[in-house]
Amino acid sequence: MRALFSWQCRLILVGWVLCSCSELAAADSITEPPRIWVAEASGVHRFHPDDPSLDAQLSDFHGARALAVDAESQKVWIHSGTGLHLLDTEGELVQSWQPPSTPESTGPVHLAAVSADGSLWVAEGPSVWLFSRGGQLLFERGFPADVQAIVLDEIRGRLWIGTSSTISNLDATSGTELLVVDPAGGPQLTALAVDPLSGELWAGHTTGLLRFTADGQPVLDPTSEPGPEAVDAMAAVHDADTFRGLWTTNGPEVAFYDPELRRTFQIEPFGPEATISSLTTDPSTGAAWVSDGRRVAQIVAGGTNEVRYVLQEDTFVEDLAVVRPVRLPKPPEIEIVRPRDGEVVHETRPEIEVRWTEGDFEVVPESLEISVSGSVLEVECEPVDSGLICKPVEDFEPGPVFLGASVADREALRSTTAVVSFRIERDEEPPTSDPTSDPGNHTDEPGETPTYTPIVSPRGIRPNVPFVAGSDIDRVDPSSGNLTLDIPFGQTY
Repeated sequence: MRALFSWQCRLILVGWVLCSCSELAAADSITEPPRIWVAEASGVHRFHPDDPSLDAQLSDFHGARALAVDAESQKVWIHSGTGLHLLDTEGELVQSWQPPSTPESTGPVHLAAVSADGSLWVAEGPSVWLFSRGGQLLFERGFPADVQAIVLDEIRGRLWIGTSSTISNLDATSGTELLVVDPAGGPQLTALAVDPLSGELWAGHTTGLLRFTADGQPVLDPTSEPGPEAVDAMAAVHDADTFRGLWTTNGPEVAFYDPELRRTFQIEPFGPEATISSLTTDPSTGAAWVSDGRRVAQIVAGGTNEVRYVLQEDTFVEDLAVVRPVRLPKPPEIEIVRPRDGEVVHETRPEIEVRWTEGDFEVVPESLEISVSGSVLEVECEPVDSGLICKPVEDFEPGPVFLGASVADREALRSTTAVVSFRIERDEEPPTSDPTSDPGNHTDEPGETPTYTPIVSPRGIRPNVPFVAGSDIDRVDPSSGNLTLDIPFGQTY
């Protein structure tokens, strides 16, 4: 016995367009595996850790010095010798322009992308600029010394800027200075990190760490608290609602500190003779990516270390960025295999065969929705490979049929509706005549095509004998030449 299941399909036909009336759950976005972007003198490398065949070098951006990722769009800003460039996650150029520069500066370049309005902060040497998404200069300011670090607090819309001896807090969209923090003199500032949940600022320097509230008040006295002896670079790690701690680098060492500044582990990913030159984090996993100028390594919580990439001998990595492309989930696709579009069908309950191709999630067969000529169609179905074969419960009326079908996956993502039109025609026996009836007594109905079936019957005086005798000519009309014949009933001629 075949296992059958049945349900009612819920699509409405409006005019000639099929429209789904079912409520679909909103689909969450899908975060794809990370791409690691590496900026160095010959250009930008884009590595795909899970699929090396997708690795690529973007050589048009020679002299690349800094990278920044727009947290919302995951587009990447590149500062290179050819200008400022915005690229999508696949490395396609979106826009570029030539910013001001400070040729006399040999200091580092820092970028910070503001997701709220798509603007970009650029710090080079002692100068800071704010550009709109389209490249318009919105703000410019110079500082007494080279900028050592900038960090963006997206939640509060603030930008922290640190030079060797001062820390300023600016409005991220206008550049208005909101406060200045005194780092208490003495140690030279080297790095900044912010806890986006509390807004607290962490300042790394040559003798340890300083900690400030979002309003710039000191929280941590480095002389009385545990922590690193020195910080070269630093990055904060957090979940949606929890600050998890800090990654720091110091010479060859990479370490992770919890919120109480307890060091959970430390590691030298490239050996004791190397110096860590770049540090970034993967916001979705909390893993750190570091470089010593030529090699790139991934470090996960707990201290697991893996050198993933080794660049050429003459390469020096200037900056790293982790990009996690975000896309909408792919819904399934469906096709009506039978009946075919335009087909003439001689069954009033034809089989309806649908096949689907899964998107990102598994298809739920019971989600099939079918409509015909504006009405819900009740069907009985049996599964086949990646599809269903269904039979209407009731007969179709003869004439055109407009059929639509769609299916959804386990995340309620529904396919585009597949549509076909076909025609139902019944097979009928042709009309026959009664040999005993008198054809002369038949009366055609209005609109009916006259039908006459001649019947040969052996009757008459000389049945089936050709008429050839001239004696049977009754008369001839001389004026017209017409003959009047006297032919017995039933005679052939």
